[in-house]
Amino acid sequence: MPSAIIIGSTGANGINAINELLRCGLFDKVTSLARNTIDYKGPNNNRLVQKIVNFEDIKNYRDEFKGHTFMFSCFGTTRQTAENSELFHKYEYDYVLNSAKLFKEENKNKKLHYVLLSTSYSNSKSPVSYFMETKKDIEEGLKKMEFSKLSILRPGLLLNHDIIKYIIEDNHHKDEKNETNITKETKTDTTKVKSDLTELELIQKVIKEINK
Repeated sequence: MPSAIIIGSTGANGINAINELLRCGLFDKVTSLARNTIDYKGPNNNRLVQKIVNFEDIKNYRDEFKGHTFMFSCFGTTRQTAENSELFHKYEYDYVLNSAKLFKEENKNKKLHYVLLSTSYSNSKSPVSYFMETKKDIEEGLKKMEFSKLSILRPGLLLNHDIIKYIIEDNHHKDEKNETNITKETKTDTTKVKSDLTELELIQKVIKEINK
């Protein structure tokens, strides 16, 4: 059975992700890297490993990334929480990309699937704002890492669980077969599916795809 690692697991969306990753029973182990722990008492709770980490020194936790083939990022903050633009960029961009880099480095020669919870406005035609630009930069940075599969989940707003628009974008490595409809956009194959789902349903959809 595969194992997964997740960052941003103590926020509302991260907790939902952990619930689904453990409930589905597809993963032998789910490792949470966060600044705090959560009180999880649901199904397969013996498969949850919680590690308190300092993302400022994430390289010191390199061993925690070994042996996983799936990584989920539900990391996110607000400008109000981050206090200023520099801290916002650090929390949103540096922490996510630095963690993804370790995931890639510590699992060489494996087919890796990275799942990012982003925003539906993080594309090149989005209105310019610091928040949107940072999200877009994260997506572009992950694409350059060339994971075997990159799933970008784009809820419209991460403020509540109302029904929202989303785009789920899977970027497959160019030598990997993809039997769904493909639109050639870059060096990778990009598949986009639109629907009306909540953040939770979005995560459930990815897990369903993994289980196929």
